[in-house]
Amino acid sequence: MTAPAQTRSLYPWLMKEYLALANDFSNNRLHHAVLICGASGLGKHQLIERLTQLIQCQQPLEHKACGQCQDCQLHQSQSHADYYHVSQLDGKAQVSIDQIRQLSKSILSTGLVNQRRVVVIEPLNGLTESAANALLKILEEPPKHVYFLLSTASNQHVPATIMSRCFKLQIKLPQASKILQWLERKSGTAISEHQLDLLGATPLRALQGIESGLYLELQQLISLLNQLYLSWGTRNINQGFSATLAIVEHIDKLIMNSDMQISIDETLSIIQRFNQQALKSQFVNSNVVDNDEVVNNQRASNEFINKSLISSAKNIPSAQLLDFSSRLTTLKRLLSNNNGLNMTMQIQRCLSQMSQDMTDNKGMRA
Repeated sequence: MTAPAQTRSLYPWLMKEYLALANDFSNNRLHHAVLICGASGLGKHQLIERLTQLIQCQQPLEHKACGQCQDCQLHQSQSHADYYHVSQLDGKAQVSIDQIRQLSKSILSTGLVNQRRVVVIEPLNGLTESAANALLKILEEPPKHVYFLLSTASNQHVPATIMSRCFKLQIKLPQASKILQWLERKSGTAISEHQLDLLGATPLRALQGIESGLYLELQQLISLLNQLYLSWGTRNINQGFSATLAIVEHIDKLIMNSDMQISIDETLSIIQRFNQQALKSQFVNSNVVDNDEVVNNQRASNEFINKSLISSAKNIPSAQLLDFSSRLTTLKRLLSNNNGLNMTMQIQRCLSQMSQDMTDNKGMRA
């Protein structure tokens, strides 16, 4: 079994939650099953690492593992025999019932090094239905001295029966201002709240985006989307198809670059957010839309949309933008369920069809 990595400084937004759990453990009140829920990029695994080491440390000091005892040294070498980490096997989409059955057999026996054993399952919503039922049976009658630390980005797909057997801890997203300050300290790079939103809004996801250059690439994607929507507003079909090809090429570049670590689902979500902002920009009073003060106020609250598009967005039929949002949702579902599809080709088809619909319905000029 693998074990948590060597202790790192705890992320500041996790400190309050960790101290509460550590205090419960010190006072023999820690629930045998803790479900930690929070968005990807908040460092849930680091919280689990720290709590695991505390639970199995022989001489904890002020809510921290000592780092010197046999258990701590085993964790540092990633070889603790009484630590069990369960996740999808390579090439598998979900945790199988066989994995849970093997886990059940392992934890029924006495600990090899420490009587307190720790089971980590992440993500919890990655279990098959049969695996979830098998886990439920364990949680209903947990072996003595076994702690379950469970993690999920969303409890939406976690069975209610499992949730009822757990102590639920929600990791909240820090305020944007706090994230931006932390990011600048860690990376030496100052970004705007708009750029933070593009990077997924969570601190670790944003930090990875800064270090990989992803945030600059996403800014370029937004620029290309402005060109596409501007072509719709000005009824220029040639510009529309040209922008579509540029967008598809850029998305393909993002997806193929392993350093960027951005999924097709995240990319489509950015396009959806841009589409929503384009809809909002249509509410600017058409009688004063060319007034610089009004446009600047609109830009201050919406960094997605450039000045030219704000002026012409009113010419794009709102019904078609709403329809486009539905198409993007359908496309996300299609691509998530069909790994064999050419993803960028499907995006190109969706964008091209939108431009064609503009032609058919509103007579875009060549």
